[in-house]
Amino acid sequence: NATESTVSLRSLSADLSLGPAANATQFVGDWDEGERRTVAFEVTASNRTERRSYPFQTSVSYTDTGNQRTQDGPYTIGVQPLREQAFTLGNATSNLSVGDEGTTSTTVVNEGPQPIRNAVVRLTTSNQDITVQQEEIAIGTLEAGETANVSFPVEVSDNAQPGTQQFSFVVEYDNQAGNPRESDTLDAQIEIEPEEDPFSVGQRALQLQDENASGNETEDDPLTPGGTKTVTVPITNNRDVTLRNIEAQAFTDDPLSLANDQAFISELGPGETANITFEVSASGDARLGTYPLSLDFQYETPDGDTRLSDTYDVPVRVEEAEGGILSSLGGEDGGVPIWLLILIVLLVAAVLGYLLYRQRESDEPEAGAAATGGSMSSFEPTRAADSGATTGSSRPADPSDSSGSTED
Repeated sequence: NATESTVSLRSLSADLSLGPAANATQFVGDWDEGERRTVAFEVTASNRTERRSYPFQTSVSYTDTGNQRTQDGPYTIGVQPLREQAFTLGNATSNLSVGDEGTTSTTVVNEGPQPIRNAVVRLTTSNQDITVQQEEIAIGTLEAGETANVSFPVEVSDNAQPGTQQFSFVVEYDNQAGNPRESDTLDAQIEIEPEEDPFSVGQRALQLQDENASGNETEDDPLTPGGTKTVTVPITNNRDVTLRNIEAQAFTDDPLSLANDQAFISELGPGETANITFEVSASGDARLGTYPLSLDFQYETPDGDTRLSDTYDVPVRVEEAEGGILSSLGGEDGGVPIWLLILIVLLVAAVLGYLLYRQRESDEPEAGAAATGGSMSSFEPTRAADSGATTGSSRPADPSDSSGSTED
């Protein structure tokens, strides 16, 4: 039997080393005759290493039964390195858009040949307008051939450009010997969508309610000059996250004015809609037409950031009451002012009056001529009586006239 046995290994290639040196020795101790022992050495391969057999020399030193120090070998053996530990990425997806927060997700595959321990996946990007809010995701132990899904929260600034951006994933892990290792960089192309408005403002769903209808408010009643309406505006959250403390600020210009210019929504979930209302008045001299009711929103994101939206314009129409004469004259677009319509009516009335006056003046001479002709005819029977006719005479008979009466 051998005692105080040691096994030595020496690399004959510069591409393979045993720790910091080219050789190493392991202590075995007592070694019975015919007994088989396995001795492990940690060998480091350089980046130049190929998948082929590399030469090593091994020898055994021990103390024999005669208490003599003896060495067997060296023996030359061949060692072929395993292929490099490899990882691949599955399909990388995201819901990122300019000026918004989102997530980037992918699947990490341990292609082997060895299992890994205490693994984490790290995400980086060189784009200064993109911030990875959590750079490392732990995946623990991953056997050869196994996969792990990872998802990273990412914020894209308002200054970022839409389009394809490169993201880099790295797997950090411990190998079988417990030594820390790092994978090659795994690059993925992620699409950044153009900036999306956080809200949709439902212009088509505007409800104009008549405050002067004694409770019979209808959506079809118009906002008339000098009138007031309640404008109801539906607001929809376009984001995939809940937005909170939404403060709406309204603005108008002449001829519109607001009784209240603020509204508040405590929170709005993804795709959720809420209604806000504003009291809108039109001045008495307002021209018929469509005017903007402008809105912007200050709101909080899930991470507590306060943001201000762009300005949205909601159309508010000022028109005559349904069925009005001036409304029909004014046309669909309300482009003709009321004062001009009134002036036209007055001018038409003046022209008609003048024409009637002239017609009467021309009719008076004709009427006088007709009256004169009638008087001359009435005196003709009198002249006939003077000539001896009995018809039409008004003179009394002369008693001294006895012509023909005594002879009878």
